[in-house]
Amino acid sequence: MNIKLKSVREDSVVLSPKEKLLQHFWVFIAGVVLGSFAKYADTVPSNVIPGLSDIFSYLGLYIFLVTLLAAWSHSPKTAAINSLLFLLALVETYYLYSFLLYGFIAIKHFMFWNFIAFISPIPAFILWYSRGKGLLADLCAAFPIGFLLNEGFSFFMFFHFTLFSSDLTY
Repeated sequence: MNIKLKSVREDSVVLSPKEKLLQHFWVFIAGVVLGSFAKYADTVPSNVIPGLSDIFSYLGLYIFLVTLLAAWSHSPKTAAINSLLFLLALVETYYLYSFLLYGFIAIKHFMFWNFIAFISPIPAFILWYSRGKGLLADLCAAFPIGFLLNEGFSFFMFFHFTLFSSDLTY
């Protein structure tokens, strides 16, 4: 199996332990920043910046970011670690911000998104091979592309009907 996976894509760059740690640190910081901004976007009234809350509460955005993070990592193991760190930082910061702002946490949602973050290394490991060559690489890339096309279509239709519809009555 290892030989088959190496024929799809091989590790291209060997990083020192210090460089790996620094990379993981910046991925974690990016998750903290995005988690803070996502919660901030939820608290901004929709008439201040139209669509800001909609964009940052959109699942397709985070699927896209984690897919890019996994595909452009240096190895499948790094892709798995980076996706876990990014999503955990994002979820924990989002709910910590909620707790500080409102004084409570929706435990079911918190547990669900933590579960998603903890299983994210598996698809991230697989997605790393999507930048390789052959049918297996194409299949690895097809899943996030298909999901994003489905999400993107519904996102486009949402904005089309809410922003450009002239038959809305108030």
